[in-house]
Amino acid sequence: VVSRQWLEPLLEQLALAKDHRTLVMPTLDIIPENNFNQYLPANHHIGGFDWTLTFGWKDLIEKRNSSYNYPDPYPTPALS
Repeated sequence: VVSRQWLEPLLEQLALAKDHRTLVMPTLDIIPENNFNQYLPANHHIGGFDWTLTFGWKDLIEKRNSSYNYPDPYPTPALS
């Protein structure tokens, strides 16, 4: 579900950023495949493909590994 004027706040954050390495991107929302009228805002989710190229949502790293420490940010071309 795309609401009106969703792009302007992202562009404003980008234009006003003092550090020109700032990145802004929209959030992927969840629309259940069995009810397109139901809209669920996405929290932090991790999506991925298995070996049969079937997409699925994965558990967050904190649930899979309680001792995990997030790394410091680093340059990457990959976004979602």
